Amino acid sequence: MATFRIHQDSAIKDAISKKENISKIPKKFIQNGKRTALNCFTNGVRQDCKRIKIISNKENVPPPQTKPIPKIEEKPKLVIDTDLLKIVAGGSKTSDDKDQEALPLLKALKCSIEYSEEILKCLKEQESEALPRADYMEKQPHITWTMRSVLVDWLACVADEYNLSEDTLYLAVNYIDRFLSKISVIREKLQLVGASAMLIAGKMEEIYPPMPKEWAFLTSDSYTTRQVIKMEQLIIKVLDFKLVSPTSYMFVRKFCEDHKFDKITTNLAMYLTELVLLEGDHYLNFKPSEIAAASILSARFNLMKPVLWPKDIEKSSGYTIKHLSPIVKAQSATLKDSPHKAQQTIQEKYKGQKFSRVALLKPRVLKMDCLSPDLVDDGFDEIEDDRPKKDFGAIGDSRK
Repeated sequence: MATFRIHQDSAIKDAISKKENISKIPKKFIQNGKRTALNCFTNGVRQDCKRIKIISNKENVPPPQTKPIPKIEEKPKLVIDTDLLKIVAGGSKTSDDKDQEALPLLKALKCSIEYSEEILKCLKEQESEALPRADYMEKQPHITWTMRSVLVDWLACVADEYNLSEDTLYLAVNYIDRFLSKISVIREKLQLVGASAMLIAGKMEEIYPPMPKEWAFLTSDSYTTRQVIKMEQLIIKVLDFKLVSPTSYMFVRKFCEDHKFDKITTNLAMYLTELVLLEGDHYLNFKPSEIAAASILSARFNLMKPVLWPKDIEKSSGYTIKHLSPIVKAQSATLKDSPHKAQQTIQEKYKGQKFSRVALLKPRVLKMDCLSPDLVDDGFDEIEDDRPKKDFGAIGDSRK
């Protein structure tokens, strides 16, 4: 038990010792004989303090009575395992996992099995509201479709250099087409429109998008930072702040993940979808979901799948072979002419090992006006193929 001393003023002590006149000292400070012992409180009752004699012999000292500290019982961790949320054991992340982390909306579509059909239906309704005019180039006296292709190729090159996501590129092209559908642009300002549209798309999709100063530098200082910002404000105002719109890339990934297509089929479908961006005059009159479904159908046709268009794909996409046949025919010509085009950024991108070198694949010849619905079950009796099968050796023959 701790012992405390009562403080006594040193001046009073000296005055008493020298026998000075202590009349001036208050009586309560003068010690008259023995002082009463201090009292302590126990449960609100004052008791006299008792001195405890400390014995040096440790054997006579009673052991201290200490109460055992109760152990805090740890609550078991709640493990949730449902279709909407699953706990997965940690491990090293592969490149595919990193790609999925960059696509939060697609990851949500993949996990929400119960709401997948409703979400897909909602996206199809939204894509109809964000479609550009297919014939807007007729009201553009200063630019042409070729200039637009050069602009899209330049944006694809910038996206590849800065490691931007595909969603950013697709959104930027959508902004450009919707903006040109309402505003007439001169030739000298077309690149400024593309840079500002890519700036807006980067802010929508990227964590660290390129800043206006960087876009001014990427245009070889043809425009100032202030011009890029002013054009950005104009584009947002013309688009009425409707900046979230489904793209064909989103639908391709959604269909491929739902039906668990192999890597080559997915990469070839993505390659066809990205080639479509260069040719706005042929594909702007189609919806993004239609282009995505046709790209998968063309990829399965070129990879000689035993079942060209299964019933489950037709049900989830909502499109039949007959409905997609005009797009497939146009994509067949686009894929055939892709090595001979002046714009080669997308082709060089898909020649890499990351995308299974699908750009090196020789396309099959489609010698028919329309794909036959009989190919839903199986067979390629009505399609002539002049390519030897050994051309698939460099990529890998996948027939799942």
